[in-house]
Amino acid sequence: MHVIMVPGMWLDASAWDAVAPIVRQAGHDVETLSLPGQGSRTADRTGIGFDDWVQAVVDRIDAAFEAGAGSEAGAASEAGAGSAQIALVGHSAAGTVVSVAADRRASRIGAVVHVDSAPFPEGDHTNDEFPVVDGEIPWPDRSGFGDAMLRDMTDELWATMSARAVPVPGGTAVQSFRFTDPARHAIPTTVIASEMSPDELSEGIRSGAGWASELAATEDLRIVGLDTGHWAMFTRPEELAALIVDALAPRPLV
Repeated sequence: MHVIMVPGMWLDASAWDAVAPIVRQAGHDVETLSLPGQGSRTADRTGIGFDDWVQAVVDRIDAAFEAGAGSEAGAASEAGAGSAQIALVGHSAAGTVVSVAADRRASRIGAVVHVDSAPFPEGDHTNDEFPVVDGEIPWPDRSGFGDAMLRDMTDELWATMSARAVPVPGGTAVQSFRFTDPARHAIPTTVIASEMSPDELSEGIRSGAGWASELAATEDLRIVGLDTGHWAMFTRPEELAALIVDALAPRPLV
């Protein structure tokens, strides 16, 4: 598969540096993406919103399709869900980004992998957990995150992340989107859960929690656990890569 890996808030494409080579060794073509405004600390973040993040992923899907991944992806509508040859991997806030991008190009997507993330239900969402300062969301200090997020986060890793962290465009904190294609629910989807356990996530789905409605509607959903904190690409990169490779493997016929 052609795999597009999208990091969450404050991270650029280099967040996947310890993960992407392992996924490539498994036979996949991997590209890592810095979302608009996240490519460097000096990037212009003026006016960037959630739609720009989604469009950046859609653009990469289209480019991969046109470059050759579409030779098999184009047959998805005839061969069935999961036959497309483009996969999306989204971490944290990028989980909703890739889910909306998958909705926009459902016939081209063979798998979606959420890394400690899940797709929001459609609607209007404001992320006011982190303050916007001068149009940007700065990297918080360590006290801004809970213990579950920080599992396995050593002082050295925290210092490395802090040195690389990029402010987030403030406009992305306000998200307004509608889904357009029910075919998104047929895309094989895996959630790699760490901050919330697989049991907790599954219970949210079973109980009909509003935040889990998109997962509840997913026809081919796997939930697997990774016993670490929120940033598994830094704390457990080898294990994370192995779970991503497994998530990209063809599903058994039932």
